[in-house]
Amino acid sequence: MKNLYFLKLHTLIMDTIYTNEWVATMMQLMKHAGNDLYEHSIHVALLSAIIALSDNQKLLSKADIPIQSLILGALLHDIGYMGIPRSIDRTAARREYSPMEKMAFDMHISIGSEQLRIHTKDSIILDISSMHHEYLDGSGVPLGLKSNAIPLHVRIVSLANLLINDFCIFAPSGSESIMTNQELCQKYDVSILRSFFTESRLYFESLSSIYNDFHNYPFFNDL
Repeated sequence: MKNLYFLKLHTLIMDTIYTNEWVATMMQLMKHAGNDLYEHSIHVALLSAIIALSDNQKLLSKADIPIQSLILGALLHDIGYMGIPRSIDRTAARREYSPMEKMAFDMHISIGSEQLRIHTKDSIILDISSMHHEYLDGSGVPLGLKSNAIPLHVRIVSLANLLINDFCIFAPSGSESIMTNQELCQKYDVSILRSFFTESRLYFESLSSIYNDFHNYPFFNDL
């Protein structure tokens, strides 16, 4: 059963990339812009897929959200950082921003959304790009959206982004740390995690194969 789940996850992600060559091109450009950004994007996409598949597939289907679009949105959520100098620390959200880092953070959302609109009209992808820093309590940016005004697909990718940036999901306390942290519960829809932590091992088991397949794709031969 575990192998079937892994195969489904791997096939889903790779098919999503292979059938959207413009995305492969964007990923190539992203890698040239900075390997940390490229790797972060793959991590967030994989985790988003696992969260979606672990317990939320019916919710996505009911909301008419194709998981392929969710994966693409997760892969490209930080594409706006490609236009930001490498000297700017993309992970500055873990501490207090410098003025330049705050400007870069604000700009990456609008720049990314503008870049993606050139290539796609998929509202799921565009939502994720423009809203992945919105919080349930209205303290997010750029629109200060609250609660159900933030779509399910955005909430899933936001959680995946949080897990990658700020938590070791293999740590035994990972689940408890998130579920009992009042500040996080006010900002993120932690209820959609449900069985995620019992299946998080798939994240690590999937990485090697997915990285290899990315690099075997013709667009990545020269990377």
